[in-house]
Amino acid sequence: MLLNQDDVVRLLSPVPYLRLTSEHTATAFVQRLVIDADELHHVLVKFPHVLYEPLELHYTLARCIAATSTALVNDLCTSYSWRGVLWAAWLTCLSPDPAYAKLLGRTPNRSSRASWLVDAALAEIQYRHHASPTSFLASVRCLREKLTAVAHPSVLIRAAPSIEEIEGLAAQKQLVLEVYRRHGADAALLQLVGEKRPNILVNWAR
Repeated sequence: MLLNQDDVVRLLSPVPYLRLTSEHTATAFVQRLVIDADELHHVLVKFPHVLYEPLELHYTLARCIAATSTALVNDLCTSYSWRGVLWAAWLTCLSPDPAYAKLLGRTPNRSSRASWLVDAALAEIQYRHHASPTSFLASVRCLREKLTAVAHPSVLIRAAPSIEEIEGLAAQKQLVLEVYRRHGADAALLQLVGEKRPNILVNWAR
């Protein structure tokens, strides 16, 4: 895994991935997004300075497009089961890049629920200028066009912690636990505050 799991899940969890498990439901889902983006274009273009709840998913997609990279697609295809493959294919449809084709094509988690969208994403990479796309891809292209009007924010996804960092954090946690058992909560808190902890502690000390 190349990227911090908490950051990846936080980015993608608002995406209703079950709507993407079949071409029929996905097409209806994207068409609704296109209609909303068209009707509320005057509000959408004001992002991120003006936020409007009915467009929250559009804002999420803008963040996703800004964050999409080979590292993200690779992690989704290899470390997040079929749901990750579905997310990776969806991001590729929104931001088709030939670099993602090999990652999608060799994914070990390609289940029947994600297979159709992987095929659609690969087709969009290869034929994104084709004049006669499927209804789904035609809708995706309309959505991409609508989202070009949105300012894509800077999205920080940290690198995954190294094995050494994880082991060091585990040792710190064990030490704090031992202090708590022997001397109580106040002593454990002092031990915790006094540690020179890595940045990942907030996300991994659970």
